[in-house]
Amino acid sequence: SGRTVAFDTTAVKAAWLETTITDYEVSGIPITDITDVGVIGRVQDASNFYLWRVVTAGTTELYKNVAGSFTLLATGSLTAASGDTLKLSCNGTAIKGYVNGVQSASVTDSSLTTGTKTGIRIRGFIDDFSSVEIGGGAAAVFNAAWCNNTNILVRCGVC
Repeated sequence: SGRTVAFDTTAVKAAWLETTITDYEVSGIPITDITDVGVIGRVQDASNFYLWRVVTAGTTELYKNVAGSFTLLATGSLTAASGDTLKLSCNGTAIKGYVNGVQSASVTDSSLTTGTKTGIRIRGFIDDFSSVEIGGGAAAVFNAAWCNNTNILVRCGVC
């Protein structure tokens, strides 16, 4: 229920939390400057993760980043605007992107099956970040985050 803020919006920032699960849904609500804002899953490190993001003009895209190389997997069929909820589902090899609970993109990909970190990638704000295990498990909370830039603030309701 907290808000994540990038103080320096000239570059993209990322933050994630440690979990023990690999199948989950991660979601957040972009609030301002929705250019290159998204949620990330199956994060192994800064060079290996899936990204569901909003790009300029509200277009949504699903990427994988493997060994630091981004590959576009799918373009979303729905656009997103400030205040919409983005959700990325990683369940086995099924990777899906949602806008406001409606599936917008789907791929089958086995490049990243072991990443247990989940988080966000932002230039501005993301509100109401959550990560929940698929299959009724516990919710992950943002109480131990790693940031790839010092100009990012993570605030949560449980910290």
